[in-house]
Amino acid sequence: MQHQITPLVWFSVVLLAIPAAAQVAPLPGPAANAITLSFGVIGLASGESIRINVLNLVRTPPPLGIAQIPCRTELSFYDADGKLLKQKVVDNLSFGRADFLDLDRAEITGATGRAQIAASVKVGSNQSFFCSIAPTLEVFDDATGRTTTVLTNLLPQPVIVPRLLAVQ
Repeated sequence: MQHQITPLVWFSVVLLAIPAAAQVAPLPGPAANAITLSFGVIGLASGESIRINVLNLVRTPPPLGIAQIPCRTELSFYDADGKLLKQKVVDNLSFGRADFLDLDRAEITGATGRAQIAASVKVGSNQSFFCSIAPTLEVFDDATGRTTTVLTNLLPQPVIVPRLLAVQ
């Protein structure tokens, strides 16, 4: 007697194998699929601080059958010369959670007057069902804590695709 495997049986076997395969197979690291979002340069005067805020818009975890990937974020401030001033790495910005990084104007040495600051957020996962980041940048008054400026439009890091020039 010959037994046939029905499509329903195949589907069940595949669903049961997904969690086991996810635990055995190594997941790609954050550097392999990182996305970098950059804000434009903004001036920071004496008595002000600048803050990068990040929020994981995903509110609930995906179904149990899907292996969960950490939502790694890297918050960075740079001066006008591209020198890294301050950085914070959040290993896993969990579902619905927020975090931030502050930089006070007093922490910046060597610059006089207004300091030109650039900020970026590197997201270590491109899996939108685990990690969908909404970053903002704000400048606030140190004495009052009152926000004076908020930036929300981000510039994605350009992807450079080399083109071969045809020989003429």
